[in-house]
Amino acid sequence: MPFAGIQVSKAYSAEAKAKILAGAQKILSEQFGKPVGYCMASLSSMDMAFGGREGDCAFIDVRVLGPTNATKNTAIVTAFSALLGETLSVPKERVYATFGSYASGFWGHGDYTF
Repeated sequence: MPFAGIQVSKAYSAEAKAKILAGAQKILSEQFGKPVGYCMASLSSMDMAFGGREGDCAFIDVRVLGPTNATKNTAIVTAFSALLGETLSVPKERVYATFGSYASGFWGHGDYTF
């Protein structure tokens, strides 16, 4: 149920892609207490600019069914910043994240909603 859409300004290898997607699902699983089998992550590379210059930045859109809080969100952005720093050398100061929390009935799967 937790989802992280990750947009980065750098091209990445197949190895880095696999590490980021697996790492993202692990972060979501640990932070939201859900099995990895219920976690989803996407990764895309695109042209991005931040702070007056292009490159070396990332944006993460985290969504979850049910509540989250500032403490958990801080842990999540810290973990994602570390993952992207280690994998793609994106400085933590250039990683931004948003967090969306959805109520029952606003999250679907297959042919039903939760």
